[in-house]
Amino acid sequence: MVWVGLFQAAVLLLPARRLLPDLSGDDRIEAAAIAADGGNRTASARLVRDAVSGALRRLPWTPSCLVLALAARRMLSRRGIASRLHIGVDLISDDSGIGEARRLSAHAWLTCGRIGVTGLPGADGIREIAVFPPEPGGLDG
Repeated sequence: MVWVGLFQAAVLLLPARRLLPDLSGDDRIEAAAIAADGGNRTASARLVRDAVSGALRRLPWTPSCLVLALAARRMLSRRGIASRLHIGVDLISDDSGIGEARRLSAHAWLTCGRIGVTGLPGADGIREIAVFPPEPGGLDG
């Protein structure tokens, strides 16, 4: 719960450039190392997922998906486990009745290998636009 609170404050108070160094830090691991998942990594990812979910039920506010992903990322990093923070967007039609207005909706989620740790997007049209750290050989890497 402490990490969720700290990252809630950081997202509210710090400019994005202060948060980004944390996203591209020393825990870069090649995709093969993440995929060659031992039982400990999978078990830890599930424990962190359950801890974040449990904290979410106890907090007096609703943290954003970015805050939850950053908190879970830090919890995994402290255990020496790499993860990937995904950022996605979707255009949503505004039903205000004034023309065809659209607004941008953003979402963040965290994965550890094949395990979804926080906020996996549903089938709601979210398109991934960035991954931290970038996939080796990918568009952003």
